[in-house]
Amino acid sequence: MTTTSTTTTTNCEYGYIYCVSNVSMPNIYNIGVSCITPERRLADINGLLGLWRPPTPYKCEFAKRVHNIECKKNAITKLLSQFRITSNREFFSVPLEDIKTLFDLMDGDYWIKDNIEEVDEVLADADINDMIDKNKLELAILNESFTKRKIDIKIAEEKILDCIFKKSDNLEADLRKIEVRIANRKTELYEINDYIEEQKALLANLTNDINTHCIANQYHRDLRDPPNNQILTEY
Repeated sequence: MTTTSTTTTTNCEYGYIYCVSNVSMPNIYNIGVSCITPERRLADINGLLGLWRPPTPYKCEFAKRVHNIECKKNAITKLLSQFRITSNREFFSVPLEDIKTLFDLMDGDYWIKDNIEEVDEVLADADINDMIDKNKLELAILNESFTKRKIDIKIAEEKILDCIFKKSDNLEADLRKIEVRIANRKTELYEINDYIEEQKALLANLTNDINTHCIANQYHRDLRDPPNNQILTEY
């Protein structure tokens, strides 16, 4: 935490990220980092003099020793950016439980406070961590089950598609058989029509031959047996 308009940065790889409060600023919390222990950091903060320093001392709500403290602090302050009071100070108007949840998600060890009452609070926090670990395990199991379910659905989809494709192939084969049968029927019909036309031609020729034969016979009969009223002039 800072008392000026600039943000304090640290060069240590391991250190403490802390959350402090002040009864003079209810529901407002400061998130900062330090290479020294939270007790010494609080002593430094509360020992600073200034006209605008709060009339009551700051209190460390919780702190955690972590690796790469600047990166983790930046991640938390970014997540809480909508609750930031001013852009150049790391004070946030947000429920303490929300900040604590973000601290729980970080790797590291919680700072153990000196008095017995606060140690009980840390132990309670450990129970919360156990609950979070249990929830994480249950979530991992659910994710594994969900992944397996997705694989089963994928296999079922592939089987359905394979069945559809096989059915489609069978339908195409049946359609080709029907087309061949239709073509054969058309050929047979063409042959029947040709045969009918041939028979018609033969029948027409036969009819003509019969008519010609009848006419010839009638002519010969007329020559042999003239009619009664016909006068013969030849002797």
